[in-house]
Amino acid sequence: MRRSRLAAVGLAAATFIGTAVSLVIGAPSATAALSNNWYAAAPYLMPVSNNPPDPITVMNATGLKAFQLAFILAPNGGGCSPTWDGTNAVSSDTTVANVISRVRANGGDVSVSVGGYGGTKLGQTCGNVAATAAAY
Repeated sequence: MRRSRLAAVGLAAATFIGTAVSLVIGAPSATAALSNNWYAAAPYLMPVSNNPPDPITVMNATGLKAFQLAFILAPNGGGCSPTWDGTNAVSSDTTVANVISRVRANGGDVSVSVGGYGGTKLGQTCGNVAATAAAY
């Protein structure tokens, strides 16, 4: 019984080591070029909070072309209407819309992050999946 356990442990270790070696050998090098996907690097930008930097200044200084806009949340008072940071209704927003237009006019684009450190996710306040999907 002891031999069979040792054999099983040895086989498992050999399999693990062999898999790890093949993953490392077959892994792309750290210096491999990133693809041309626009979202290869997209730092967070909170356009209505935390004294955000001007995204065009950041784009010009760094060559970045994308930002992750943060955060779509439920309203601070509850409900199922998307807001920026729990305060500014997405439906009537002009501040973030202007940021998006400026980034796109300068050859970049944005994606949006839902949820956030200090707020309530929209899905937690909408009554069901369909209502959450409709709100987004």
